[in-house]
Amino acid sequence: MRCLQDTCTPCEITLCDSDDWKYKKKGTTLEGEEGPRGERGKFSPNIFGCISVSSPILTSKSDISSKHKTMSPMEIALMSNLTSLTEFYLIGFSDLAPQLQAFLFLLFTLAYLCTLIGNMLIIAVTKSDPHLHTPMYFLLRNLSIQEVIFTTVTVPKLLATFQPQGRRISLTACAAQMFFFSVLGGTECFLLGVMACDRYIAICNPLRYVSIMTMQTCVVLVAMTWFTGFLVALELVLLTFSLTYCANDKINHFFCDFPPVLKLACGDTSINVISLFVVSVFMMLIPFLLILYSYINILSTILRMKSSVGRRKVFSTCGSHLVSVALLYGSGMVVYLRTQAEGAESSGKLLSLLYCVGTPLLNPLIYSLRNQEIKRGLWSLIRQKLID
Repeated sequence: MRCLQDTCTPCEITLCDSDDWKYKKKGTTLEGEEGPRGERGKFSPNIFGCISVSSPILTSKSDISSKHKTMSPMEIALMSNLTSLTEFYLIGFSDLAPQLQAFLFLLFTLAYLCTLIGNMLIIAVTKSDPHLHTPMYFLLRNLSIQEVIFTTVTVPKLLATFQPQGRRISLTACAAQMFFFSVLGGTECFLLGVMACDRYIAICNPLRYVSIMTMQTCVVLVAMTWFTGFLVALELVLLTFSLTYCANDKINHFFCDFPPVLKLACGDTSINVISLFVVSVFMMLIPFLLILYSYINILSTILRMKSSVGRRKVFSTCGSHLVSVALLYGSGMVVYLRTQAEGAESSGKLLSLLYCVGTPLLNPLIYSLRNQEIKRGLWSLIRQKLID
């Protein structure tokens, strides 16, 4: 019997050429199997190594290079996959029919353009109109800025995955995309919570609104949302890319997200999974409960209003806000707070479309373009540009 052993952190690999062997990945063995394809000795991307059941004679790592010529094709392929992974392959929606892929490409392109146009209009209007220089519209402008950057981080790569040559992404680009996605996603979660508190104070404590929600307070709150999102994203990305990735390089997603990327790690990911769960609770569940509390109090105040016109107006505004909140937090919590069961990747990919494409497209309509002050500011801006 001939065995070669290589130890690399965090994977421990022992390559054996014996009739009685079993697989091993970070101390976890699958016994009683001949191989992932049912055929002993064939290489598969899922093979992390094998260890002899009987007492093997182990060769040190320094001897592997001298014995490379005597290694079997399976051993050479395994060692190559463990040391040469420099990029990932995004599967995206490549498993769909070509006609459906073409339709989705056009649909997502149109949604991306509409998102950019809608949010940039809100930024321009709230910046140019002096009447809209208030805390509420300052928060809306920051939300629109966040949405423009957020969609630009994810959607262009989504569109690129519809072409085979666009599905490759380097580890550096993957880490960068993951970082900015986390920063912007966390910022949006906190920012929506701040906006809900702003509406709560404006409706439930209108006499104290001006003294509480000053521009200085809004600037501090927005800065805190960005800073918190930055710290959380930095921690998660550093933890994720401190792992070793080997063998399988296929990410069952259209961008680099934490759950599908962690599935490709060949080391122990328990710390990463726990950290992701804790951060998800902090970034999504807590702001969601804050928003829910704010809108319950707003609803209670609305029901005590004597004016039916005022009730309908506030109901319409708050109802639209709750739809956007439900789409964002609902899909996000399902993706990041559930256990990764069978079929979770495919459903997670579909749910990700809601917060990557859906809510950025709907937010300009829900929060601003249905607002009469925004409409007046938009027409004023258009007239000003036409005169100039």
